[in-house]
Amino acid sequence: GGSLSIGELMALFEMSSLFLGNDSGPMHLAAAMGTPVVALFGPVDERRWRPLSPNSVVLRGQEPCEDCRVKRKDCDNFPCITLLSPKKVREVIGELLEAEQS
Repeated sequence: GGSLSIGELMALFEMSSLFLGNDSGPMHLAAAMGTPVVALFGPVDERRWRPLSPNSVVLRGQEPCEDCRVKRKDCDNFPCITLLSPKKVREVIGELLEAEQS
């Protein structure tokens, strides 16, 4: 239970005002459907994995360090995601929704 087919996800995104989530398959599907996307990225390269739609925003707490991106070493506190504030996420959601309505 709890899982959706790709067709069901497409229908859901078609009815949605916005997608908020991590860098994932559903994020790319939402972007492909034209749904505004706020993508929360951790230690991956958003230049390679970002959503490819004009109405999308990638957020992270700080740039990931080289050890995470290149050497794939463990990180104790993941500042690339833990320093991302809920306030910043809310602000970007508001800006994106406002831009969609105008």
